[in-house]
Amino acid sequence: MLKVFKGLIFSLIFLLSCNIQLRGQINISPYSVNGLGDFNSPALTANVAMGGIGVSNGQGWYLNNLNPALLTKNVFTVLEAGMVYESRSLENSSGLSQSNSGGGLGYFAMSFPVMSGRWTSSLGIMPYSTVNYNILSQSAVVGSEDIPVTFNLTGEGGLTQAYFSNGLRLTKNLSFGIKASILFGSIVKESVALPGDQDFPINFISAVVDKTSIHGFTLSSGLAYRLEIKDKKFLNLGLTYDLESKLKAKLFKTGELRSPVSINPISTDTLINDSKGDIQLPSSFAAGISYEILYKWTIGADIHVSNWSDYQDIEQNNESLVDNYGINIGTEFTPDISSVDSYLKRVTYRLGFDYQKTPFEVSDQQLNDFGINFGASFPVKGLSTMNLAFKYGQRGTTDDNLIKENYIRVYFGISFNDRWFQRRVLN
Repeated sequence: MLKVFKGLIFSLIFLLSCNIQLRGQINISPYSVNGLGDFNSPALTANVAMGGIGVSNGQGWYLNNLNPALLTKNVFTVLEAGMVYESRSLENSSGLSQSNSGGGLGYFAMSFPVMSGRWTSSLGIMPYSTVNYNILSQSAVVGSEDIPVTFNLTGEGGLTQAYFSNGLRLTKNLSFGIKASILFGSIVKESVALPGDQDFPINFISAVVDKTSIHGFTLSSGLAYRLEIKDKKFLNLGLTYDLESKLKAKLFKTGELRSPVSINPISTDTLINDSKGDIQLPSSFAAGISYEILYKWTIGADIHVSNWSDYQDIEQNNESLVDNYGINIGTEFTPDISSVDSYLKRVTYRLGFDYQKTPFEVSDQQLNDFGINFGASFPVKGLSTMNLAFKYGQRGTTDDNLIKENYIRVYFGISFNDRWFQRRVLN
């Protein structure tokens, strides 16, 4: 038992280090300039394939990270890890386009029953937000319209989430869950003024570099209710609520003079030295409903709302974030989970859609994000599965000189099931 536990801790630390090293491979998006960047959905591969639903639905042989109350379904120990690859193209109203791609570790999580069917705990680590942009904008020197200047705005970094959650069965039909998370990471933003005219003599380039280090604690809770309406047919309801929270932040800002032929600074001046403050994260709410035929078919929908207009950065700015909301719809189907004649009948097939008004508002337009999802889980051994999910998505628009993003994501995950840590409980 001790060897198993040490192995799990070692794997967690190793995958955390991989996540930090792979962060630079995540795709570029100009919309990650505001707030804490692009927010990563906590949905794991199986839920992604169903359009991201999971507030009310789940199965015992894979983890559901969207509602901690549903952990009571995991009566075996589950180890799950996932990778994500994304290809993204950007297009503006002038027809100019840019493409990029990349990938890396998506998540590592595990759960184990403390009291089988009554109390299950889970821990894991995954990206919370990602900042990665490179924006060029042209202007002119104040007081002289004849001297053009190009500003190069870049940013990288983001936050990682390490969490510990517990699901408790209160009654035969009602479960309660709670999830505590630690967020940590840093965001580096840089603004560089470049000469826009090669004939204009320049001896140096000016730059301002902001580095914000962030850490803090968040808390969320969930409820799940399951009602058997007919033999092996269930109506499932779920609710989750994320509390407002404050993250501790430290800002270090410098001004630099750089050589036109080198990025190395000629001189550096500290503008803000480790200024400390808080970052305000808003509350959020989600509700889900699903209909389930046991081990056969599930269909459901989730809605979620987040009050991002309450967000404040370390300097008490909102950064143009607005309240967002979305809907997810999805289904999964297993032809015959106990089939011995056909492997494909034991495969679980999934399909889903998601739509949301993102928290990003640009030029008085709140950006839309729409996705089509599908995937499958392939039995490997016992209840262990290999999970695949694919998503085609579109965000933004080319109207009003904005940028439209088209992206394709491929998720690969694997779930191992065993009886580690399991205790028998007398009913």
